[in-house]
Amino acid sequence: MKLKLVGMLCRWVLAGTFLVACIHKIWVPEDFALTVFRYQLLPHSAINLVAIFLPWLELVTACALLFGHRFRQVGLVLIVMMLCVFTGGMVINIFRGVNIACGCFSADPEPAHLGWGNIIRNGVLLVIAGVALCETKKEVSSNNKLCKNA
Repeated sequence: MKLKLVGMLCRWVLAGTFLVACIHKIWVPEDFALTVFRYQLLPHSAINLVAIFLPWLELVTACALLFGHRFRQVGLVLIVMMLCVFTGGMVINIFRGVNIACGCFSADPEPAHLGWGNIIRNGVLLVIAGVALCETKKEVSSNNKLCKNA
């Protein structure tokens, strides 16, 4: 029971984090497009598509963690994938010496410059996602056993 509660709390933390992260990006996609551009990782033709699509993906995955019992595992896998991509992009730009805003919780290109604190935060979020994923897999596995025994 305690492990189930831990899994639920982990999902809530991730969902809340990604909900907060997507709001401003959805509201002001042109600012987020500028942030994506400043990472200098994508071809110019992909920047607007990513700036429009990515915040909505963050929103849908957060909602899957909160409301979509059937989609929790998929939402968690997508969050892990997004965190890995985001962290990789950050590490590349830290090593390049590029001084940009991370774009994590705001589309504003000015505040919160990229640094190792962002990497640590994403590492913690990855650990939380891993715990939530393990607990969700256990929950799905036990539900499947109940269905087979019925």
